Amino acid sequence: MIVDYAGSCHCGAVRIAFHSDKQPEDLGARTCQCGFCTKHNASWTSDPDGSVDIAISGSVSRYRFGTGTADAIICANCGVATAVTCEIDGALYAVIRVDAFESSSEFLAHAAPIDFDGEDVSNRLKRRADSWTSATLEEATQHA
Repeated sequence: MIVDYAGSCHCGAVRIAFHSDKQPEDLGARTCQCGFCTKHNASWTSDPDGSVDIAISGSVSRYRFGTGTADAIICANCGVATAVTCEIDGALYAVIRVDAFESSSEFLAHAAPIDFDGEDVSNRLKRRADSWTSATLEEATQHA
């Protein structure tokens, strides 16, 4: 049975709809130890068999650092990082920040630290393609 996990940034300009047949205790959360994630106290989840729809109705910043292979989606209004996306061979993949979910405590109860320092780019992209969630990204057109 597919479960829909809803979430958003603080102001609601970035909305997440994560679809998975797994429960939070099965998905867990990874608390990345990189500089960006530790400064944001961020934990992430994904399901390679699931999907996530990211809908952006306001301004966002995309922050790319380190290997330059992924974009953190950060709401320009409230400053919350909701997802990290990576395009691999024409497909979009994402990890979702569990703090953006309405049910974040269920995921955080199963959080574990993880460190990807030292991982080369080819192994990083393979890991993402194998373990991140298939994603769609829809941005509302901004008109002045």
